[in-house]
Amino acid sequence: MASEESCAVRTRVLQTIKKNDGVLFAVSAVVHREMYLGRDVIAKNSSRAYADERGYVPVEWWVMSMTEAENEKRRMNEGLTSLIVEGGEVLLREALKVAEQELMGLFSATWPLTKVLDIGGPPRAPIYSPGLKKDSPLTQKEEEVPPIPCHVHAGKVVQGHLCGRGKTEAYFFPPLDVPPYNLNLGQVKTRLGLKPDIDKQHVLENLRLFGCSDDLYTCLNVYDIHPWETWHIEEKVVHAPGPWLTFEIQRPQDDFNLLAWQLGSPLLDECLVHARESLQLRGLESEATLLEEGIDWEINTAMDFQDKWCKQCEVSAHI
Repeated sequence: MASEESCAVRTRVLQTIKKNDGVLFAVSAVVHREMYLGRDVIAKNSSRAYADERGYVPVEWWVMSMTEAENEKRRMNEGLTSLIVEGGEVLLREALKVAEQELMGLFSATWPLTKVLDIGGPPRAPIYSPGLKKDSPLTQKEEEVPPIPCHVHAGKVVQGHLCGRGKTEAYFFPPLDVPPYNLNLGQVKTRLGLKPDIDKQHVLENLRLFGCSDDLYTCLNVYDIHPWETWHIEEKVVHAPGPWLTFEIQRPQDDFNLLAWQLGSPLLDECLVHARESLQLRGLESEATLLEEGIDWEINTAMDFQDKWCKQCEVSAHI
């Protein structure tokens, strides 16, 4: 940004701060995704009928975001917050270049990415491979509203290997039986971490079934979601967040590797290879590399996983 233009943006930002007594308003940064549908809470998103030209639906609202969404099919500035200032809009990250101290003081370097996730879609029954025993409780066939596809955040892929830090996330589940939503979702489950008795070879075999079966979902712990509950999800922890409106705060990056495809929706042959390369491996050599470099086995399979990472909020009597 040229010096003269920078000065003009700074003037507009500061004038707005003064005019609004320190309050700034922003345009909603709604992010569309291919991987899952929603419950029509933050936008119409419960069906592919609401998809954009890319086939993506609006299921995420990013709050005061300086992070751009890394969808396979990119849209310019998707995920970036624009501030409403004198004379029009300006991207938050551009405003910070000229008025960082006034906007965030000393905290811009540690500013997180905050999201509202609207997770849902039509109920579907899991599809398992013939290799699973038919009398196993793991092979339940009841329909359920699908979670976000099972994935990890393990950093960026550089020259065939996962490098740097992946995303650490924290979830909060708000009550939904309140106006204007008045949703009674009943029992909703979320899948987080791996079962303590699971072994690596079994997980590896199920990683290789990406897009063909839902066997990998049977490797995860299953928990009921409760309002006012919070979870902390470390980087490299396997998770398939359940279909409940979720407030999520995380490191300001959009890295991911899918471990399984959408529950109950196997991929057709012509789509399978592309999805495996672009959404699961994303430049990694093999599923074995994803397993060894992308999954922290000790954290995922800990016996005290829920006790360590799940907490209840203290609710004020005035709420």
